Amino acid sequence: MKKIFLIIISLVLVTAGCRKNITDLNIDPKNPSSAPSYAFFTNAQRTLMNTLTSSNVNLNIFRLIVQYWQETTYTDESNYDLGTRSINDAVWNALYRDVLRDFQESKNLIPADATDADVKKNQIAIADIMQIVTWYYLVTTYGNIPYSETLDINKTFPKYDDAKTIYNDLLTRLDADIAALNTGKGSFGSADVIYNGNVAAWKKFANSFKLKMGMTIADDDNAKAKTVAEAAVAAGVFTSNADNAVFQYLSSPPNTNPIWVDLVQSGRKDFIASEAIIETMETLDDPRIDNYFTEDASGDYSGAAAGAGGNYATFSKPDETIVAPDFPAILLSYAEIEFYLAEARERGYAVGGTAQEHYNKAIIASVLEWGGTVAEANAYLSLPGVNYATAAGTWRQKIGIQKWIALYNRGWDAWIEWRRLDYPQLVAGPLALSDIPLRYPYPVNEQNVNRENYEAAAAAIGGDEVDTKLWWDKF
Repeated sequence: MKKIFLIIISLVLVTAGCRKNITDLNIDPKNPSSAPSYAFFTNAQRTLMNTLTSSNVNLNIFRLIVQYWQETTYTDESNYDLGTRSINDAVWNALYRDVLRDFQESKNLIPADATDADVKKNQIAIADIMQIVTWYYLVTTYGNIPYSETLDINKTFPKYDDAKTIYNDLLTRLDADIAALNTGKGSFGSADVIYNGNVAAWKKFANSFKLKMGMTIADDDNAKAKTVAEAAVAAGVFTSNADNAVFQYLSSPPNTNPIWVDLVQSGRKDFIASEAIIETMETLDDPRIDNYFTEDASGDYSGAAAGAGGNYATFSKPDETIVAPDFPAILLSYAEIEFYLAEARERGYAVGGTAQEHYNKAIIASVLEWGGTVAEANAYLSLPGVNYATAAGTWRQKIGIQKWIALYNRGWDAWIEWRRLDYPQLVAGPLALSDIPLRYPYPVNEQNVNRENYEAAAAAIGGDEVDTKLWWDKF
């Protein structure tokens, strides 16, 4: 009897143990069912920077559009063929699905993850600032877009909001985020790849981006641009390259420079220098040319004509530094801010200094950013074709050309500024499917699935075409 009793007790204990842990068998420790807020933030930050920086012809062809680079053999994208590879769809999907959604999920989870109320406010504000940056690229690329209903899971077919209305709301949100930031408290820490959780740096970034947003609309609404720009400068914008919003890639996969992934890891020889930028830099005797490009087969610098293609071994190519696995991406730079300030002074805004002083600071900052010296920059600025007092053309031409040179490797931003300032006067090649695009068409998927809202948006902006000017592009 005693033996039977012991057997029964043992079976009960085993059964109880099995019941307690049986659900553990359904848990995959390598694929958690939830993730912390900071993981979504980091992933969204990385995806945004990869999208802005990539040289993959399926995603980012802005270096080709603004004629920094040309293609060697397959020249479809150099000739502005957006449709064959559905590039406009890929950009839309990356920013909506992979960036905005992850930043939103981060914001949704922060209240439960953060224990300190001020840290919580900082994290939500910074995540929102990153969303505003993402919206900026969407609205300046497409025009009217889904905005107010797009992150609502119950809105299957979101309406398209007016682009200018969206833009003004983004500025309102940005002001609220700046006010919410508490520089005495922390935020995301090392999960923030750009500023390592430094809230004071984020506040300066937000004001600097506010200046950028203000200047973007200067030709459409000068009074509002003036108010926005002056407020941003008064609150504190970038003052040196140390303030640059830098996303540092690593030397080994998977978090490597996407240009390295596209060209080196994949063994591609798809891109060479464009004739437009090579001739401009050589004419101006620009000291950055050896930082931007390699020498060609003859020991000089040369580029291919727009859309024409060319032999990889013959022409200059993107410099080896740019295609290094750990070469960083820049979201916003001090040089860019100084160019905005030079323009602001030309428009009569009260931002301090003179147009020439800010122009000089911008060029010096760019030369230093690319590894040059102050002496090189000053020598360059003394040349008649570069000196602000003697360079040819209006302020738009002087600032536009130098800003285009300085924004090299940031093709998306260069495209925005080229459309806004209209310099340099780039010309599409003879084989181009269109003139240089002024906007991206809406994705084919939107045309098929969200048809009614798509048609209303296309009509509202004047047609879903690449040559339709957006509301801020006046000239």
